[in-house]
Amino acid sequence: MLKFPLLLLLASLCWQCNRITYTAETFPEEDYLAFGQGGGYAGSLTTHYLLPNGQLFVSEGIEGAKLSGGEIARGKAKKMLKRYQEEIKPVDFQEPGNLYTFLEYVAADTTYEQQWGRAGKDVPESLLLFFQDLQLLLPQE
Repeated sequence: MLKFPLLLLLASLCWQCNRITYTAETFPEEDYLAFGQGGGYAGSLTTHYLLPNGQLFVSEGIEGAKLSGGEIARGKAKKMLKRYQEEIKPVDFQEPGNLYTFLEYVAADTTYEQQWGRAGKDVPESLLLFFQDLQLLLPQE
């Protein structure tokens, strides 16, 4: 009877050991989703990064250092990345304005990007809804 709980405990410990945790110095070169907003007279830029393991990072400015921005459930992160692949990646939309919003998926062989903000341009609803859902993942201040 005691063997099963012990095996379950060992399996969960091994699973935790195999989970990769990234830092700004070990940030992956591919397989992540970047999203954010920028522009204006000051040229501000805030970029959030979602990794498949659920880690979130944030950076301010074009060359801003990536800082840990919290964590979400790994399953939720994978669902969002899959949703991007299925719903957003095929959407070719490049209409940035002075103030703009963006989505960017960095894959091994290429980068997919959508931008919007130009006045008078209708943004596909799928982009708006996906971006709103990403914002809900961010820690509330």
